[in-house]
Amino acid sequence: MAVCTRIKSKCPIFGDTRDLSNLVLPTYEDVMNNGKDPTVKKISEIVVTDVEKIWQKAYIPIVSHIRALQLLINYHDKLELPALALACDRTGISDRTAATIASAILQDVGIIKTDDKQHVIDRMKIRRERHKKRQDLKIQTDRQPKSLYFDGRKDHTFINQKTDDKYYCNKITEEHIKLIREPGSRFMGHCTPVNGTAISIKNSIISYLKTNDICTSKLSVIGCDGTVVNTGSEGGVIRLIEEQLNKPLQWVICQLHANELPLRHLFQHLDGKTSGPHGFSGALGKQLENCHKLPVKKFKPIKGNMLFLETAIDLSTDQKYLFDICVSIINGECSIDLARTNPGKQAHSRWLTTANRILRLYISTETLEKNLVTLTEFILKVQNISGKPFNFQDTYQKIIDPVIQRNAYFGVPENILLSMLVDDRMCIRELAIQKIFNLRLSKATRVRIFKVPLLNFDASDYTELVDWNKCEIT
Repeated sequence: MAVCTRIKSKCPIFGDTRDLSNLVLPTYEDVMNNGKDPTVKKISEIVVTDVEKIWQKAYIPIVSHIRALQLLINYHDKLELPALALACDRTGISDRTAATIASAILQDVGIIKTDDKQHVIDRMKIRRERHKKRQDLKIQTDRQPKSLYFDGRKDHTFINQKTDDKYYCNKITEEHIKLIREPGSRFMGHCTPVNGTAISIKNSIISYLKTNDICTSKLSVIGCDGTVVNTGSEGGVIRLIEEQLNKPLQWVICQLHANELPLRHLFQHLDGKTSGPHGFSGALGKQLENCHKLPVKKFKPIKGNMLFLETAIDLSTDQKYLFDICVSIINGECSIDLARTNPGKQAHSRWLTTANRILRLYISTETLEKNLVTLTEFILKVQNISGKPFNFQDTYQKIIDPVIQRNAYFGVPENILLSMLVDDRMCIRELAIQKIFNLRLSKATRVRIFKVPLLNFDASDYTELVDWNKCEIT
């Protein structure tokens, strides 16, 4: 049995494949017949070259090669198929299958005829339409974000300053606010407030949204770090944005910052205040600068059960170091590779690396001080949430509890309700749904003032962290 090759095959729509005739001017049908499955990138160049040869032989003035190629591509793409592209993505069929079905339908309804094949759809047409539709949906989603996250930092910026009749380059420090949308952590842009006040930051964010025609009608979540400029209950950035939009938003406050604050306050209570952006005033803090250069000594292990960590979990270098050295202290031995690893740069803005250096100092000290042991036990059993409870002295508890209370954004009733909705216990899920239904029956007449609720530190379950009767929920 003879093999049916591409050259010998016959297309039911295009007919037999053949070269362009050099005796007559080519028509659109002839161009489309120059191959069974023409594509813009591979076929258009060949077709335009053949057409130009025929034009030259007929003494017809022609346009440039690039212009002719552009005209052919535009003529080929003049039919738009957004609904078909959306249906293809929903059903998951291939480009070739979609092109075959679409061309067959057009043939059945009489659009494609024996003498008129210009509306035939090929697979590359489907692919381009699908890509175009995805981009349109992407742009539409970007202009109607459901969540907005922002964070600021001071950057050095070069500007041109005019002095007399000349411009001079000068470097200044500007406050830049980065805007991110979730899910996907997609960068939206940045704005430059006049200064670092809450009103100025709010005005710059609202101005950016209006300038870029970003709709806020579907915006329901806003997030940032826990500085008072952002989270002030009356004059914070989020509160001002809520008043500008005239609706409450779901507050998502970064807890990575809040997780470091108890260690910071405990360290300052035991060792004294900091001195400068990188240094410490106490004896223990001064030893942290070069602790990674000290040899590992025989140290006393500290009992504890670390949470199971999957190997595929996404951790930063500093987080991975913290986990490894915690496991080493629990097991009572430290590997050579870990001893040679740098615990991270020391800075008061990065208390995670400070925790790394405290643990690194612990395994390099033979005569342990009480403060060093206290801080090590706190990092192992409180900050990293090991399996066994850890009872602090009342003096230390009075230092840590107020810090947790001030940054207890995780205990906001709205956040607790979201956690209850995905709880493994059906009774908890039903309770959350009932509370939400009851809240929807009463419509708020004003934008509620967001305040961190008082936490119940004696709660046995996260659903008991707050007093539901005293909390305003929206």
